[in-house]
Amino acid sequence: MKTASRLLIAALLTICASPAFSALTFSYIGSFGKPPSRAPGMMNYPSSVAVDSATGNVFVMDKWFHRVQRFDADGNPVKQWQCIDGHGIEVDSARSFVYVAVPALNKVRQYDFNGRLLAEWAGDVTPDGSFKNPQDIAIHPTSGNVYVLDSGNFKVQILTPGGNFVGAWAGTWDRPFGIASDPNSGLIYIAETAKYKIHAYTHEGVLVNSWGKRGSLPGEMAWPRGLAVGGDGSVYVADTDNERIQKFAPNGTVLDVFEGPKDLVHGSFHVRDVAVNTNTGAIYAVAAYQQRVDRFSKDGKYEISWGNLERDGEFLNQPKGLALDPTTGDVIVADMGNHVVKRFSGAGVFLSKIGEPVGVARNEYSLTFAQAITVDDEGFTWVLHNGIWYPDMPHWASSMYVRRFKNNGRFVSGFTDSSMNEGMSGIAVVSGLSGPESVFVSNTQQNEIQHFSPYGKMINTIGKGLLKSPGGVLYDPQDSSLIVVDIGNNRIVRFSASGALVGSWGSFGANSGQFKFISANTAATDSLGNIYVADGGNHRVQVFDRVGAYMGEVSGDVTGTSARFRWPSAVVVKGNTLYVLDTGGNQVDMFSIQH
Repeated sequence: MKTASRLLIAALLTICASPAFSALTFSYIGSFGKPPSRAPGMMNYPSSVAVDSATGNVFVMDKWFHRVQRFDADGNPVKQWQCIDGHGIEVDSARSFVYVAVPALNKVRQYDFNGRLLAEWAGDVTPDGSFKNPQDIAIHPTSGNVYVLDSGNFKVQILTPGGNFVGAWAGTWDRPFGIASDPNSGLIYIAETAKYKIHAYTHEGVLVNSWGKRGSLPGEMAWPRGLAVGGDGSVYVADTDNERIQKFAPNGTVLDVFEGPKDLVHGSFHVRDVAVNTNTGAIYAVAAYQQRVDRFSKDGKYEISWGNLERDGEFLNQPKGLALDPTTGDVIVADMGNHVVKRFSGAGVFLSKIGEPVGVARNEYSLTFAQAITVDDEGFTWVLHNGIWYPDMPHWASSMYVRRFKNNGRFVSGFTDSSMNEGMSGIAVVSGLSGPESVFVSNTQQNEIQHFSPYGKMINTIGKGLLKSPGGVLYDPQDSSLIVVDIGNNRIVRFSASGALVGSWGSFGANSGQFKFISANTAATDSLGNIYVADGGNHRVQVFDRVGAYMGEVSGDVTGTSARFRWPSAVVVKGNTLYVLDTGGNQVDMFSIQH
């Protein structure tokens, strides 16, 4: 339990009531959950790796800690610096530059080896317009020109080290995520991730060769992402969902297949990127789910690993789901970044978890990026799995996107549907509507709420044409209606259980009754029918009556003295206690409610 001094426990947050209601006041009780350490060498979802072949130093884009970490060849920390929202990283050894692609901001950053920001390119330096979702970077071996994989524009944009536009060429790729340059020939290789292919181009953009298809045999791939080219022209591919690295000749012939540690003790080898020291042949890979770097010899033999993240017990890592077990009073947290679901007592004491290492336990206990959860009246925990499933690779993982567990963590049942995908962000389970139970799933990519039986029979869909990227879905027992957080339209929508539109309120903004939703925001009700909404982008929880009249809010920011939420994503109410899941703070904040 965090001390009162952090949030000034005596501070009261008074909510101005609408004329029909008396004022609500909230008193801070405490918090539970704990953020992991950011000490040098600790990592949180390393997304990319590059190596300076001259010094042997290894540069890691430590994505969720928003920093670049520099290590020597044996993993000893050398330097670190802040890099907000960075993703792909590459090094120009000849000029001592580090480049980082920043897809969230549509930018590329240029640093020196000590982390001094030299330039930031927004893409508008090009005549073709700005970057859109740039994923990765390659460096021409002689000119030092920067090849930006401008994935959202389906092109490669070329700039000099000084940021001057040189040219661009386009492709017809489906989610191209990786790019690399041959240090001798200058050939440019691109990983077309969603088509499971590698393409080779001249540096002018002329296609030379392509290879690859979906599968798990040598030469086949499952979601290939990062690329590197060795000093001899061999192409190394981070075959991400097959949990391995494949080595190819420039013509696409398979030369080797190898992997790092992968078991229940060491976790998964979910390799997101690979880099090669062109002088020594040493190979480096980032195992993103296990928060580590693995080093291999030039022959692909595993040598050492470094990196770690505190994740057990009370530690949380970007949690995004919150639920209340009505049979025990326990609070259930979907610990998304750790790929588990954690159970706490109502007072915040850690009790147990559901989930095993992703990529190792290829069964129903493997919960990739779980964020939407609920608990039904009998105490069963329902979880939405968010990983990719390959129908033609049944060994890869469980096909069940919806999974049900006992409160002791044992798997009970689950189901999937052909329309389901890794982009679902809300679930509600209701008794007595149509048969023993009804399961409502917020299918964010399909822009609808899907109504199933508890064993996966589709009953109907709700909100098609009305919703845009729906998030949390909530059942209101007072009138048997559904309340949906309509993320893309920044509003709350109420439907009858049969799918008829009842009403809506809200718009984009920061005023009372307006929202700035971030993915997976949810809502909750109290015993009086008041509706509590996690308004993530505005760092607050807003409260409304049943018809949407604004009643007030609990708000704050990272410097505030009261409810200083960084990113509140979910809420639940238990009696007179409000629980707020602060994703950005990796904690659950508790408030008493005085009606």
